[in-house]
Parts: sequence; structure tokens; C-alpha cells
Amino acid sequence: TAAIEALRTGDCPSQYQTFVDYASNQSAPAALGISSCAELASYRVKPAAIQLLRQDGLCRGRVGGRRDPAPAAETQPGGGINWDEASQHIGTAQRVCGPLAGTGQSSNDVFLNLGVDYPDLNRFTIVLWDVGSVKPPPGVTHLCASGVITEYQGVSQIELRSIQAVDTYR
Repeated sequence: TAAIEALRTGDCPSQYQTFVDYASNQSAPAALGISSCAELASYRVKPAAIQLLRQDGLCRGRVGGRRDPAPAAETQPGGGINWDEASQHIGTAQRVCGPLAGTGQSSNDVFLNLGVDYPDLNRFTIVLWDVGSVKPPPGVTHLCASGVITEYQGVSQIELRSIQAVDTYR
């Protein structure tokens, strides 16, 4: 169609390649017996196309291989989903809980990693914008946060502007 030709010849070569990868791999997983998104990545399918295929239920898991999740309580404190399920709920408002695996900071922004620590792409991150320095209280092992789950560079996250929006548990 004209729109696809415009992508191919215009200023959008990356979007065109994502479209090509997505369209050409819609039937590949079933035909080739591929079930994981990581297997598709090994065929050099663009990450954006893999994300679309995952959203359509044509592959499972995250690119880069998934580690066994850290043990979590069977039911989250106050309800919610486990940190390693968040990638399946991108774009929806959820309460996400998990074990604190590590923290990071950049300027006044704080990153609380659940499940596994940075740089593992399978982590879930609670991003606290412009809150200054934050140290979890001693003995805190489990965190929960509510908000819309987004994805940044392959990592599921919730972005917040207040540390009071994060629930802590021992």
C-alpha cells in the first residue's frame, strides 16, 4: 500500500523494518515451533517487532532469557500482581509487588528494582522522579507500587513522583 511504501522510502526506515519483522514473523513462531520471544531475537528480529508479537500472544517471555523468578508470597500484600508478571500488563494500571533486589540513582531520580537487579532486563523498576536521595528503611524486603505499567528499553516500570506512593513490607 501507499503507507507502507512511504515508510520504506521516507524518513522512517526503522519503523519500516519493525513492520517487516512483525509481518513476516506473524506465522513463523507456530510454523517453526518457536514459542519464546528470545528465540525470535536470535533470528535478529527487531525488539519492537517482538514486543508487538508478544502483545498478540505469538511468543512468550522476554528477550534475553528469563531467570527463575525470586520467591514471592502467594498473595501480594494489599493485592496486586507479582513483579515478573508486569510485562504482560503494559499500558494498564496495576499494583505491582516484589522483593527489593537493588536501588539506583541518577541526579534526583531514584530507581527501585524488584525481583532482579540492574542491568538484568527481566527486572521491574519503580521509577521515582525528582525525589532526591531515598534509602529504604532497614529490614524492608518487599515493595508495592500502583500506577500505569510502561516499558522503557525492554524493562517494565511504574513511574511515580513521591516515595509515599511506594508501600514497604518486611
